[in-house]
Amino acid sequence: MLDTKILTQLLREAHTVSEECHDIAATSVLKNLLDEKEKRRWFLSAVVNSEEKKR
Repeated sequence: MLDTKILTQLLREAHTVSEECHDIAATSVLKNLLDEKEKRRWFLSAVVNSEEKKR
């Protein structure tokens, strides 16, 4: 989960840079990757919370 969080932060930084440079293609690709990573973070968080409730 920590790896996904770190990767998401790095992708956000890259997304910001690509927007500032008006690189539409890279910005679009990074946006898609960010969406995927956010979904993964949500999923992992839900799994962890579910496991903690079982205990």
